[in-house]
Amino acid sequence: MYGGVFWFIFAIWWVRLLCFRHKQVLYLSFITVLIFAYISIHHQHKHSSLFANQTHYSVTLFANTVRVNGDTVTAKGVIQQEKIYLKIKAKTQKEAMFWLDLTDDIVIEATGTLETLPSARNPYQFDMAKYMKEQYSIFWSFNIKAYHLISRHFNIERFIQKQLEEYLPNPLRAFLNASLFKDVERDILEPFQESGMLFLVLLSGVHIQYILICLKKYLYKCGFTRETVQLLMMICSVFACLSQVTLGIKRAFLNEAITKSRLDTLSGFMLITIFINPYSVFTLAFQLGFGIPVLYQIYPHQKMLNFLFSIPFMSAHYFGVFLFPFLLPRKWFSITMLWIWLMSLIPVLLDPLNTCVSLLLACVQWISRQPFVFFVTGRLFDIQYVALGICLILYTKVKKKYLVYVLMICILFVQLPKEQVTVLDVGQGSSLLLQTDGQTVLIDTGGDVLFRPKQKWKEKKRQSLAQRTLIPTLKALGISKINTVFITHQDKDHCGALEELREKIPVEKIVFGKGATIRGTDSVVAPKTFDVGHATIQLLYPFEEGIGNNDHSLVFLMTFNKKKWLLMGDASQKVEHSLLSMYPYLQADILVVGHHGSKTSSSKAFIEHIRPSVSIISCGVNNRFGHPHQEVLDRLEKTLIYRTDKQGAIMYKEEKQGFEIMVHDTTE
Repeated sequence: MYGGVFWFIFAIWWVRLLCFRHKQVLYLSFITVLIFAYISIHHQHKHSSLFANQTHYSVTLFANTVRVNGDTVTAKGVIQQEKIYLKIKAKTQKEAMFWLDLTDDIVIEATGTLETLPSARNPYQFDMAKYMKEQYSIFWSFNIKAYHLISRHFNIERFIQKQLEEYLPNPLRAFLNASLFKDVERDILEPFQESGMLFLVLLSGVHIQYILICLKKYLYKCGFTRETVQLLMMICSVFACLSQVTLGIKRAFLNEAITKSRLDTLSGFMLITIFINPYSVFTLAFQLGFGIPVLYQIYPHQKMLNFLFSIPFMSAHYFGVFLFPFLLPRKWFSITMLWIWLMSLIPVLLDPLNTCVSLLLACVQWISRQPFVFFVTGRLFDIQYVALGICLILYTKVKKKYLVYVLMICILFVQLPKEQVTVLDVGQGSSLLLQTDGQTVLIDTGGDVLFRPKQKWKEKKRQSLAQRTLIPTLKALGISKINTVFITHQDKDHCGALEELREKIPVEKIVFGKGATIRGTDSVVAPKTFDVGHATIQLLYPFEEGIGNNDHSLVFLMTFNKKKWLLMGDASQKVEHSLLSMYPYLQADILVVGHHGSKTSSSKAFIEHIRPSVSIISCGVNNRFGHPHQEVLDRLEKTLIYRTDKQGAIMYKEEKQGFEIMVHDTTE
């Protein structure tokens, strides 16, 4: 993601500077770049002073970062002057409530283990380890096993959050909490996220600016001098900048504290932000929170430019373009936010206001389901981001604006056809994606297999596998429609994400085994052949109607780029014996190992007969079943073994010289 965004910003910046033709500005910009480069290199070479073998620490824990989800508590803190990510497993409901009600920063003596943070396991997905390192200089997760309290210190931000929790009902509370502290309750504000309006809520600060303007006028009427009022505004802006409030609110305070030139104020604030952390440039909050206001100051009458400017950033972060947020009049949204804020201060209006916010969420949810709201672009190549940057420069220069629109649409949506197979990392499940000749086929979707705790308070709220992994990965790969989904059998870890998938991405055809209780279009038995682009998929098994269990898994032989793939589903050794009896000459170059590497599949006789050169095992990290079993790994020792639990997603790509297998390295 970072490469494309960097080149986009770089292209706009330097073309703009060269067009400006001001030597002093050019020299100053060059010196600024050198300073930022030095700071960036310094950040890159930061390393941890903690050691994995240490188990006992004094920890300062920040109350405003505490999150409680079932029996799992997470927070940020400091150990030996180094920031750290903290995880605690609450043993009782009383302990969970202690963390939920905590309003003070605390110092604790804690015993636990230092662990590395999880990395992205699929292409272009959220990388927690990288994010924590770059945005917070956090290198470790400290899993606390035991602790005792040493001291407490007042935390004003958490105190305000707690007052909001006690005073306001949901969803009003969630809305105001997000607009004030960037604390997003995703289960409540999901419609805002899906429609693209969430970043408007997080970045908007105009409503605060209206309040500050009114406050200043009131202070003038009360007899305060202009100098005193400006000093008060300056003090408030310093506190705002040091706090965890949203970027829009910080910007509003600074605009009212420094009234000489808004463009200079924005530029100065932006430079300070970059000096503090150069990697903030790669966050959407920075890109849109500074970029759009700066453009508005330079080109106040070219409103379409704001939308065009946001397109590359939305594409880089969301793999598509949201239209709805930019169809809304800016003033209408700001006035709505202002009234929600003001009315929430009047107790008698809280219930009707909460009803209005609920209706607003329902309307936004309906809008988010419409096909015109979001257009998938996928992750673009770096050269495409550079081209989009040049288009923005052209937009400000040429008279025929429609030519720029056409050019940008071509850059965004004209994609080269991909010839590749990706075994997605869906945890303890299975999902294989085939892209060929403009067509897309998905064999299994993966799914959540939930083991509910005995005590209800321990249950966690979590995004489904479809929401957190499958759909974002498909969108990142530029997939807006799936031609065929094959479901091997009806186990949740193979088909559990199907219903959510078809709600978000159109699916033309769903193929499943005859007798399985799947809501699909075609029920099949072997033999049957499907031609998909440059690939051929042969159904080898089952030969008769089944009941959708492991022994009735669909087994496929896929021929792609002159290589044969044998996809076993959860077929057992009994099925393997039937396959060898029916197809005595069956062989494959690449074996997608049956039943996640369980010893109930992949018999020695079957492996020796198939003679694969590559074996791929799809299984979850530290799964409770112990997959893959050592016996299976021993049987596959003569093959090149790839595992999603060790290497993340595995991608097979057609190249001019032949083919290439790439793994999504999760150890970086």
